[in-house]
Amino acid sequence: MSGLFERERELAELDALVADACAGNGRLAVVEAAAGLGKTRLLLAARDRGRAAEMLVLTARATELERDFPFALARQLFEPALASLAAPAREALFEGAAGAARGVVAPSGPG
Repeated sequence: MSGLFERERELAELDALVADACAGNGRLAVVEAAAGLGKTRLLLAARDRGRAAEMLVLTARATELERDFPFALARQLFEPALASLAAPAREALFEGAAGAARGVVAPSGPG
């Protein structure tokens, strides 16, 4: 049981998004509702479904503190995953046009 009540339609949509993404089709989910209506729970369900499908799931959380730091959310998302890669694999990700992102999301220090 997911702990989400009367959210069968939304959960089915999340399942379809995960299945499509696993099949190689890019997908985006937008969760919009007033405060207290379960947005965070739906996002947690999406995360859990992605992990259950053995997808790489990246998470970050924006707060007021990040407001003054450019690309703070992007760094939260990508630095840990990039830091876990060997230097040659990490460098391969920054070939071509992706090289412009190196200064924003590449972990600093030896690889």
